Amino acid sequence: DISEKSLSFFCLFYCHRKLIKSIATAIAETVFGICVIRSEGAEPGDDPQDVVIVLEGVEVMGELGNVVFAVTMLLGLVYSLNLSYPLELRYTFEVLQKILMELDAHEL
Repeated sequence: DISEKSLSFFCLFYCHRKLIKSIATAIAETVFGICVIRSEGAEPGDDPQDVVIVLEGVEVMGELGNVVFAVTMLLGLVYSLNLSYPLELRYTFEVLQKILMELDAHEL
């Protein structure tokens, strides 16, 4: 079963590897997101089987290990590719970028 927490363009998926078709569909419909894939029967505290970054419906990075690293890499991709943040999450990502990662902090 895929559980999805969605805020317009940004999606965070938790799903089991056996649902490959559902995962592919979810990724194809995601503009901006992170997909966390867990093994069947995994407990909530277990490490994920895979964590991937999705941009414009395409898996751009995989095998990231954990969500924290994936968020960091997602911010790096957005910053280096000069992408715009989803409007609904603009301020959340700006806090991560400017305060926590100290990128463009002079523009506060």
